[in-house]
Amino acid sequence: MPKASLALTAVLFCWLQLCKAQTFSDYIFVASNNGLVYTIHFWEDGAQFSLSEASRHDGCGASPTWLTLRTSGGLWCLDEGLLSAQASANRFTLSLDGNLAHAERINISAGPVQSVEIDNGRSLAIACYGGEFPIQGGVTTLVTSVNGSIEGGKFLQLPPLSSPGPKSAQTVARAHGTTLDPSGRFLIVPDLGADMVRVFSVQNGTGSIKFENQVKMLDGSGPRHAVFWRHPNATYSPSPAYLYVVSEFASTITVFKAVYTATSLALEYTGQTLSTLGNYSDSASLAAAAEIAISPDKRFLVVSNRNDTSFVSPPSDSLAVFKICPSDGSLEFRQLARAGGRWPRHFDINTAGDRVLVALQRDSKIVILSRDNDNGNIGSLVATLDIETTDTSGKDTGVNAAIWMRTPQA
Repeated sequence: MPKASLALTAVLFCWLQLCKAQTFSDYIFVASNNGLVYTIHFWEDGAQFSLSEASRHDGCGASPTWLTLRTSGGLWCLDEGLLSAQASANRFTLSLDGNLAHAERINISAGPVQSVEIDNGRSLAIACYGGEFPIQGGVTTLVTSVNGSIEGGKFLQLPPLSSPGPKSAQTVARAHGTTLDPSGRFLIVPDLGADMVRVFSVQNGTGSIKFENQVKMLDGSGPRHAVFWRHPNATYSPSPAYLYVVSEFASTITVFKAVYTATSLALEYTGQTLSTLGNYSDSASLAAAAEIAISPDKRFLVVSNRNDTSFVSPPSDSLAVFKICPSDGSLEFRQLARAGGRWPRHFDINTAGDRVLVALQRDSKIVILSRDNDNGNIGSLVATLDIETTDTSGKDTGVNAAIWMRTPQA
């Protein structure tokens, strides 16, 4: 073959490979308060992007609030039970094209708001917020069989308050989050009602948890969610781990060091508490921090701020980016970015780290934002899609959560 033809063939091959690398297809799941769980198709090819509804399912009850992918395949969906007065956990099977099939439902305690798999994926720990006084919050654990079906559930109620907290929501204990530690042996539960972060040990093989200890947060801060970090190049022991707790009422991040012994985990305050708005404090009194996550490369931490309206034209709440210091787990504020709209209750960073999916509750839409893996900054709007969230009464109920399916196109 002539050299010119060889060169042309090489260029064509590289161009085809580049196009293949640029083409990406994925599915997104969205939980809406109107009783529907949506499967959304996201496609991108170079500078072209699209979001479109692939299917919808009404099997998660009246108020789907949280979604958790199962490591063994499928999806958990929590129904907060706001309209039916009966909360539930729902298991779905999942096809490769993102279609959901409802497998089973189990009624659980009031107000489930977050869940995480424990016991190597055999059990699910659910933070139950509780209801109107005197319905107290706690943790529900579900045990599944080898084939994935629910074998049973247990509810552990949090201790009652000795006196109400300073915020109106703090009349009873209110579990608002469940986070598994890096060893898989301990469960962290932020108690928004008591301003406590509670530590439980996971009783593997039983689906149970056991209270170990707790740490007090600032009165009226309202700890909501938490996330662990450990240096990605470090082994579990004796490398230290750190816990970051985002507080809803104070809009702060509090940093704890995880102190392990052979049988327990304690949280030691590092002395660092930062505003979730970074250096921009004008909207601090109105903001209500919501979600917290660590980037896939473990170098940055991101939190969402609801109702801060830090950006005026067009109006938008914010996502804040912090760099994690690898030597001591401390945080350094880097950026306050547009969330793409109002009330970013939930967000999810894709596996590649270059896209951020945001559920905008009060705008009833999802947006996808670009993200720079090198400096951690969140950038421009990539794609947006309005979500139908109107219930049977005509009320616009909003979007609660959105997650990536994480199955790239072959």
